[in-house]
Amino acid sequence: MSLFVIAALALAAFVFVEHRSTKPMINLAFFRRPTFTAGTICALAISFGMFGLSFFITLFFQNVQLYTPFQSGLRSLVCTMTFVFFTPLASKVAGRIGSRLLMSLGVAIFALRLFLFARVQIGTPYANIWPLLVILGFGMACVMAPMTVAVMRRSCGSWGNRLGYHQC
Repeated sequence: MSLFVIAALALAAFVFVEHRSTKPMINLAFFRRPTFTAGTICALAISFGMFGLSFFITLFFQNVQLYTPFQSGLRSLVCTMTFVFFTPLASKVAGRIGSRLLMSLGVAIFALRLFLFARVQIGTPYANIWPLLVILGFGMACVMAPMTVAVMRRSCGSWGNRLGYHQC
């Protein structure tokens, strides 16, 4: 519990210093824009789930199912490859239909993945786990690329224009 208090105090100190700085690391005015704030919260939630699962699945493969680190990495690669394959497609779809629907779909898929991973037990074979890793990679692709596009298009201001995002 004390670590949460320390983290909250550190966050408050960071906001205080950034608010008063002439050259802040992040312009806090961005958080007044709903798209930027929603995108940031969405990225936080997805990243929290992704890194939490990465930590869990690595320990599960190595300590419970007794795979070597290399074998564990190969088994986890399914998620990465799915993410790499679907991210460009998700960007194109987001450009056509908008980011909001695709991000909502991705978060729903992510929630489904959490529910399904809760059913993994000690003796669960890899044949039942790899489809869950595919769902994870697909859900991340449906969220991360459209979220980045939405935040850059609606929240970036002159910084985005310098990078070539002319719709900012």
